[in-house]
Amino acid sequence: MDKREIKKAHKMLISGFLVRYYDVRNFALARSFNRLTHKELKFLLPSYGIELLSFDFEEVEPYQLENGEVVLVKDVFNNPAPYANPRRFTKLENGEIILAEDKYYPKVLRKEFDYYGKH
Repeated sequence: MDKREIKKAHKMLISGFLVRYYDVRNFALARSFNRLTHKELKFLLPSYGIELLSFDFEEVEPYQLENGEVVLVKDVFNNPAPYANPRRFTKLENGEIILAEDKYYPKVLRKEFDYYGKH
C-alpha cells in the first residue's frame, strides 16, 4: 500500500475498533485506550485477553481494506496501523494468519522471510 491510499482510507479510533470488533462493553476503558500508541496497545491488551493481529503496510492490499479484512486504526498521534479484522482472520498455532472461512483449506497470508526476502 502506498501513502496516497493510506491517506484516503478510512481510519478509526482505537476505542471504536475495540468496541466494534472485540465487543469491549466498558466504554470508559475503551476510550482510555485512545491515549495510547500502537506499541503501548500491543503491550497492554494481552492482559485483558485481547491479542491484536497486525500487518505491515507492505502486506496489505487495497481490496483488503475495502472488503473489511483489514482495518486501519489510528493511535494518540494519529498514526495509522493495519490490524486484522478478528471476525475474518484466525491465528494458527504455528503463527500463520489465515482467513477464518478457509480453515479447512488454508490460504496463508503471512509467511516468514529471511534477510533477503526469500521464503
